[in-house]
Amino acid sequence: MPKTLVVDDDPDVETLLRGQLSGRQISDGFDFVFARSDAQALQILGSEKNIDIGLVVIDSQTISGMELFRHMKGGAPRIPRIALTSTNDLATIRRAMNNGAVDFLVKPIAADDLIATVDKVFRDCEERRKSWRTEAQLAAIRKEIDIAVDIQRRILPTRFPERGDLGLFARMKPAQEMSGDFFDYFEIGADKLGLVVADVSGKGIPAAFFMAVARTLIRTTAMTGAEPGACLEQANVLLCRHDIPGMFVSVFYSILDTATWELAYANGGHLPPYLIHGDEDNGGVETLAGAGKEPSWESRRI
Repeated sequence: MPKTLVVDDDPDVETLLRGQLSGRQISDGFDFVFARSDAQALQILGSEKNIDIGLVVIDSQTISGMELFRHMKGGAPRIPRIALTSTNDLATIRRAMNNGAVDFLVKPIAADDLIATVDKVFRDCEERRKSWRTEAQLAAIRKEIDIAVDIQRRILPTRFPERGDLGLFARMKPAQEMSGDFFDYFEIGADKLGLVVADVSGKGIPAAFFMAVARTLIRTTAMTGAEPGACLEQANVLLCRHDIPGMFVSVFYSILDTATWELAYANGGHLPPYLIHGDEDNGGVETLAGAGKEPSWESRRI
């Protein structure tokens, strides 16, 4: 039911409108509130939050016309306004349209014209409100995505240990704002570093959420000191308990012993990493043995 505020200092307008609509079936779908001054109109607008349409006289000596809504505290609300005039002067009507009127009615108002105009403006208003709600929802979603992107960035390591005997660096550039790719490193005891490179299936928010779960399970299991193969096997069991359809993660996990420089590793279906030799005698690149695409819980050492 559209609720219309009629602002006109002519006392006959309320009587005329109610008389025009009296007994008409369609009048049950309309609710009119009347104000005979700017002050009264502003009071109604301030106290009643469900005004759908404003029907405002524009050729009165005491009513501000389209300017009325600008006097409201906090600015004019999104209420469509219909200009009400006693003249067919196009300049007056055009000025009202330029100042915010969406349509106009000329006195004396015919009931059919009033009903058709209010109904059309109300339907247009409802469409705009749906659009505003959609825009607000999209803005809220955009804000949530921005927060999620920031959280994901903070989850990934940004600082790496500064050591004279070891250089550690990682960088990730997702195809979208959020992804399921991730890397991690963590200390295990005094002389060991856990190193993780992983990729969750898919992209976007679902992959990022699954990534956070997988990262937590891998890190928690790794902190027990388990061998890489045993760690991945246990993390896989825990991850499968969640039974998330269509989601999986491939992981390469290794433990570097900085006392002996031995690297223990296992591959859970991830692309095989490369071992790059830096010395002159053994220069070159090779694929780590046993680190194929098929999942394997076997731990190997180099």
